[in-house]
Amino acid sequence: MKAPELLQRLIRFNTVNPPGNEGEALEFLKGMLDDAGWQTELLAKVPERPNLVARLKGAEPGPNLALISHVDTVPAKPEEWTHDPWSGDLEDGYIWGRGALDMKDQVASETAACLALAESGWRPAKGDLLLVVAADEETGAHFGAQWLCAEQADEVRCDWVVNEGAGKSSTSMTGASSPWPSVKRVRSGSRWSPTGSQVTDRFPGSETTPS
Repeated sequence: MKAPELLQRLIRFNTVNPPGNEGEALEFLKGMLDDAGWQTELLAKVPERPNLVARLKGAEPGPNLALISHVDTVPAKPEEWTHDPWSGDLEDGYIWGRGALDMKDQVASETAACLALAESGWRPAKGDLLLVVAADEETGAHFGAQWLCAEQADEVRCDWVVNEGAGKSSTSMTGASSPWPSVKRVRSGSRWSPTGSQVTDRFPGSETTPS
């Protein structure tokens, strides 16, 4: 499945946090990754709020790279939107919906890339590639990344992380100081373009960063 179609599907899962209800969306992603040959598991503090951890094993031991994202979103008031925030409408080359920019776009892009790599037969030469899609980022990660690092550290331990936000050093996933290479993204509005351009309108998305 290509990233634009996958993004539309993800937007149609209402994962507004609170309450989150991320399980159905993560089961959907898990099924596709299983079929493509990834090793996957759902790890949860409570059953209805799992985290997806998927792994593509390398041929030999080596440094692990993790792609980390989250599938929960901030709330939306439909009356303030020109499109249903859970429609995933595609109009004039843009996909509309809550999460289109924070951050189901990155979930879709990374998952689509991971599916294509595995289906092509590619495997890492050294070290593992991890795809971690977490719950509960928007309200403190108590059921998501914080819980994973505290209670399931061996399942998500890695040497390099690609995440939203700017690059920084962190100890939370590795147990030792290490760089977190990441992509700084500007979020402004509620629509996403499959061509990669992002459009500012007068209603900013969450975590908007002025350009």
